Amino acid sequence: MVTSVLTAAGAGENEVLHITGIIGAIGSCVAYMLAEGISDSAGGTEDSEE
Repeated sequence: MVTSVLTAAGAGENEVLHITGIIGAIGSCVAYMLAEGISDSAGGTEDSEE
């Protein structure tokens, strides 16, 4: 969707490539943080006695 909007707005191929890369990197970071939060919350419920 972003590629289509940028192309329609007249952005060049280089700009579209850079913006798409930035959006992908941010999405990866958000997905990683969500996955870590979910795994931490699920793993922290067990009480272990050593």
